[in-house]
Amino acid sequence: MSAAYLLQLGLTGLLVALLPLSLVWAARDTDKYRKLAWVTLFLTFDLVMFGAFTRLTDS
Repeated sequence: MSAAYLLQLGLTGLLVALLPLSLVWAARDTDKYRKLAWVTLFLTFDLVMFGAFTRLTDS
């Protein structure tokens, strides 16, 4: 992998991560960090389950 590709991949990940962070930062809700934690937990669980399903169906 070239350095330019890795830089592009890193910037893409940063831009994707900034979207929910900016929504939490701009919110006036008192439970905004709790909502961010739940979204993070859901996405982590979803990625693990989807990865396991893909791995099991490929074999």
